[in-house]
This record gives sequence, structure tokens and C-alpha cells, in this order.
Amino acid sequence: MLLLRVTLVAAALSAFAVAPAAAQATPAAAQAAPPDAATAFAERSALLHAMQRCPLLSDEELTALAAGAAQARSALLRGGWTQTRIEALRSRAIVAVDARACTDPALRQSAAQAQAGFVAWSRLPGMHFPGEVAAWRAARAPDADGWYLRQEGRFGSILGVREGEDGPVVAFAAPLTANSPEPAFGILSFRDAARAPQSLIGVPGRDGQGLAAVSASPAMARQTWAQERSVVVTEDGRRLAILAFPVNAFDGVEALDPREAIEVRLGRTVGETGARLYFEVGDLVAARAFLAVQPTP
Repeated sequence: MLLLRVTLVAAALSAFAVAPAAAQATPAAAQAAPPDAATAFAERSALLHAMQRCPLLSDEELTALAAGAAQARSALLRGGWTQTRIEALRSRAIVAVDARACTDPALRQSAAQAQAGFVAWSRLPGMHFPGEVAAWRAARAPDADGWYLRQEGRFGSILGVREGEDGPVVAFAAPLTANSPEPAFGILSFRDAARAPQSLIGVPGRDGQGLAAVSASPAMARQTWAQERSVVVTEDGRRLAILAFPVNAFDGVEALDPREAIEVRLGRTVGETGARLYFEVGDLVAARAFLAVQPTP
């Protein structure tokens, strides 16, 4: 339940008069989530809203601030908060900050602290984004096997962002034995919030049943087919089948609950059921934002 180690908004929550909003969470939810998650979410949401009329931060600084808000939201959801309660907290924070002029000292101080925090955050070479059952690892320079972003799944599989021939691509990797055939196709899918606006978390019969239970059916999923296939040999001598998807294959995950699943389906012929592997959405939004910002010298 990692929030950004660098605090982007350090001003006291009381400066925006939203402390009572955080206190209105149920005791169980407040205890389950990190104690500073509600504060962080309210602060960052308020400042993001204020910057729509007060251009005190650059686009990259806003990207970093949004990443922090996304992580705080994820922490609250994993801690038992409902989306309704989170939106109510955000609404109260926005109402409070709307009463502040762009010249307000507290608002300008928060923006200045966000800028200072951004400089430190932008210099980090990598970050670890733990989820409920899995984690994303992000690095601004690719690792020895070409990965910028990766989550490890079952059987040594990997999903993430990898260096391709023409730049970064969303990629899936599966280890190959001497006798295992290469997959002929791969499909990456997750819930399409436009067609299926309700989160799969909390649906009767799904909670507590693993990632497969919170993966979207084809009828409610956004599906992307792999465009390229290849085999690579890692530094330690393993052979990996690599399936490359378009770089925008993860677009749409920002609307998901971080506890939902991304599914990768593999097969040798289009009509077969094929193997299915599952990865946690987690803090993918924040990890992608981290990669989108160029490191500060």
C-alpha cells in the first residue's frame, strides 16, 4: 500500500478545511487504509482541481500530482473504502479549495511544495508499486532484459512495458522449455468501463476467489490482440516468448478498481480456449505516470 515516498502536497489538510471529510469515513475503513491515505487523496485532489484555474504547476508536475492521487485512491479502495465514499471526500475537498483565490498564500505554498516534491520524484531511477496480491516495478531506464515496467505472474510470466524495435510497447513474456511450442496469438483484456461501468469487486461470488474471478468476460472487456511475436534469450539464459501489444493497450485502466484483473489469453489456434494468465491492475496508472515523466538532471 505504498503512497509516493515524496510528498507532493505537504500543506496541512486544515489549510483546505477538509479535515472533517476524512473523519467521516467509517472507523473500520479508516483503520484498514493507511492513516495518511485520506489526507493525501484530499490534498492532491484539491490541488489538482485548483490548478485548472490557477496555472501554478507544469504539465509534468500535474502528472506527478495525479499519480499521487491515484495511489492514495488505490490505498483507500484496498483499505475498504467504497468509491462513493472516496468521491464524497474528493467533492468536499474541491468545494473547500474553490473558496481560495489563486493568490491565496496556502494554495501557493502547496503548489511550491508540490514543485519541490516533483524535483525529487523525477530524479528517482525507479519505483516499486505494491498492490494487494502483486506489484509493479517501474524503471525510467530499461533493465538488462529491456523492461521499463513489469509485474510477474504465474509460471514465470511477465506483463509490462518493454523496449521494442520502434520504441516501448506493452508486452507479455512467457518462459519456453525445450519442448514447449510458441503461442501463435495473445489477447490482452480488462473490463471496459464504458460498456460495464460497475466494478467487479464486491459482485457476489467474486471476492476472495483470486484474480481469475475479477477478470472481465469477453462481453464486457476491452480486448487487444498482440501484433508481434518473438523469442528472446535473457541474461541468465532463459528463452522467453514475447508478445508485443500496441503501446496504448493499457489505456482505460484508470477507470478500474486496482483490485481487478488484467487477463492475457494465449493459444496456438484462434478457436481454442488457450491458457489464461492474470495480473493485478494495482497502481498501474501511477506507474505509467512515473514512466511518462522524463528524469530531471
